[in-house]
Amino acid sequence: PNHYFGFAIGMMVMGGALASGGFDQGSFNPAVTLGVNVANYANGQRAASPCAGAWLLFLLAPLAGGALAAAVFRGTRGSEYAAAEQAAAAPAAQPDTKRRDVDAAGKTEV
Repeated sequence: PNHYFGFAIGMMVMGGALASGGFDQGSFNPAVTLGVNVANYANGQRAASPCAGAWLLFLLAPLAGGALAAAVFRGTRGSEYAAAEQAAAAPAAQPDTKRRDVDAAGKTEV
């Protein structure tokens, strides 16, 4: 594992925000986009709220992107999943629950 994953994700979001800064309705968080659009629609500011096609795009595109990212991750890191599945399928070692008493001479009695 690399400790720079969080930094890389933050830089990607910042790069996306800078690249689309001049465009209207840039969406990087579907929950925030949904909240803003519902608030605009509920307050009668329908002009500020996008059309139905844009709502679908803003809500479904991140889900499709997440599914695609999961598929790519699974495809590129499949060996890690195989190792984890084999470890999960192997019987777990049972702990030794027998009580053992040690006498003063250091001998163990069961």
